[in-house]
Amino acid sequence: MFFYQSGGCYDGSTPLCYREGDFRIGDHDFCLGSIGDIPFYMYKSQYNYWKLTQLIIYIADGEGPTFSLDSIEEKHFITAPVFLWLRSTKK
Repeated sequence: MFFYQSGGCYDGSTPLCYREGDFRIGDHDFCLGSIGDIPFYMYKSQYNYWKLTQLIIYIADGEGPTFSLDSIEEKHFITAPVFLWLRSTKK
């Protein structure tokens, strides 16, 4: 299983959850790290946009995208960015 940060649909706020083999990770994808033992990827050009943020993953009520594993639950994942440059100016 792995997460892939949506880059267009859902305003880029939904990390999609896939089984290995259901979505192909390519050369243009970047692994940010992992949540527990589950890797978290996004497209490299999208990473260039998000690299000055800390991404917080929440669980919210309601159905997720139909092509994500969390669509079968009444919960789904949401990505909330914290802009690091804003945090550093508040000191």
